[in-house]
Amino acid sequence: MFTKLRLRASRPFCALSFLVIISGLLLAACGDNTAAPNPTASGSATTAAGTGAATTVAGTGGTSAAPAQGSFKLNKNVSGNIQFWHFWSSPVRRNAVRRVVAICQQELPNIKVTETFKPFGDIWTANTAAVAAGSGMPDVIVEDRAKLPQAAANNIETDLQQYATRDGVDGSAFYPFTWKDTLYNNHTYGIPFETDVRVLFYNKNAFQEAGLDPSKPPTTWAELEQYADKLDKKNPDGSYARIAFAPLLGNGDWDLYALTNGAQEVTSDGKPLANEDKTVETLQWKKMD
Repeated sequence: MFTKLRLRASRPFCALSFLVIISGLLLAACGDNTAAPNPTASGSATTAAGTGAATTVAGTGGTSAAPAQGSFKLNKNVSGNIQFWHFWSSPVRRNAVRRVVAICQQELPNIKVTETFKPFGDIWTANTAAVAAGSGMPDVIVEDRAKLPQAAANNIETDLQQYATRDGVDGSAFYPFTWKDTLYNNHTYGIPFETDVRVLFYNKNAFQEAGLDPSKPPTTWAELEQYADKLDKKNPDGSYARIAFAPLLGNGDWDLYALTNGAQEVTSDGKPLANEDKTVETLQWKKMD
């Protein structure tokens, strides 16, 4: 996912970069209060996106530290209010967000960060509508990384390259694929902070029971189907006592399986790839299962 920096010349700015790691959250940096471009009604505000995440900050300034070096320069003279939108409402996740906010306000006592939960299905629609209206958008938002190039192409995001160049943020601190997803026309529009990793769990005891080697889990779709057939267990009346694999259950939809198949959701210039061969193949596989 991405954290995006929204840049508004009308506000004093704390250039926060929230780098959220799966095991915790780390406040990255605060920069100077250099004037930033005004967002327009058509939407040149700052936002970040991803199937993973990114963080964005808005205000009258930019980021000032290169995370790769691990030394962050804080401008403690900045002051103002930061509106931060995210979609993490569970106690564990929201408490983690609030810990980051607390760290920020401890380091930067003149900055007030207000974190606001928005439902996962509504946050980006609400942001797009606010950008189109020219007001009401957050200063910081967690967005969908894989869709960031498309959002940038539609002027929903603000080009952050001048600030990244100024502060030496070149992607070296991040996994290459996450940084690549922040780019549109070779300019960055957000800061990646996690990879949104999904995994398949398997029960070693069930493997042994079915005559499978617990040290060799499936590595392909074909192997997954073969293993699942052996692991399925039925009751005497024909109902299932155990279903080994159900691709429509859990937090793993077609798009995640498409990524394991080498599919891409958007082109490098932000165009959707809904009918891409690998995506179609994935949907056919899920339908068959």
